[in-house]
Amino acid sequence: NQNHTEAQVFRFPGTQQYRLECEAFVRAAQGGKDRVFTLEESVLNQKVIDAIFRAGEKDGWEPV
Repeated sequence: NQNHTEAQVFRFPGTQQYRLECEAFVRAAQGGKDRVFTLEESVLNQKVIDAIFRAGEKDGWEPV
């Protein structure tokens, strides 16, 4: 909640993330079209991550 007085626990099933990453890379290297993100989307994602770090340093909101 907004006042940070409650906590929630989220549980996710285990995965072999590095294996999945390698398999996705191999498919892409073999000409597959199953990209998760485009290059443009990756750049936008990085802008959001950078804004999060700036907001943390300023202790406030940061435009993206």
